[in-house]
Amino acid sequence: AADEAAYYVSLRTLDAIAVVHRGTRELVGMIGGDHSDYELVGGDRMFESQHRFQRIAGGVLVFDNGSPEHYESRVIELALDDEAGTAEVVWSHEPAQSLYVPTLGDVSQTRAGTRLVTWSTAGQIDEVAADGTVTWQVNLDMGAALGYTTHVDHI
Repeated sequence: AADEAAYYVSLRTLDAIAVVHRGTRELVGMIGGDHSDYELVGGDRMFESQHRFQRIAGGVLVFDNGSPEHYESRVIELALDDEAGTAEVVWSHEPAQSLYVPTLGDVSQTRAGTRLVTWSTAGQIDEVAADGTVTWQVNLDMGAALGYTTHVDHI
């Protein structure tokens, strides 16, 4: 299913990302949810109520909002093996103090390889290195939500 000729669509209430063929507009696969084409290797859950995601080489980077049952949000990178039909969490980030972001939330990988994470309703933004080190952070500490953010490498 990992194909450049595909649209990837987040289906938040289904805890899934649909893969739709651009030409035929047919559903060709699901990542996550009850009808996932990928079995999770070495973890208890893929993602829940996800908002933003980014397709990256070999997988997908997902802002996992979590749920009231799993009262914490996180960012995960899933490596997808199309032949084996498996997904594996190969990288994750949670803030030092656990946060639950029930709405919005954003993640994007920069050209430098860091990940920009917006904990929207918590008013916090982290830039995180591949080794998990927070290299930059802003915390507005005002209880207001931030929208989606974009990292601009060159203006």
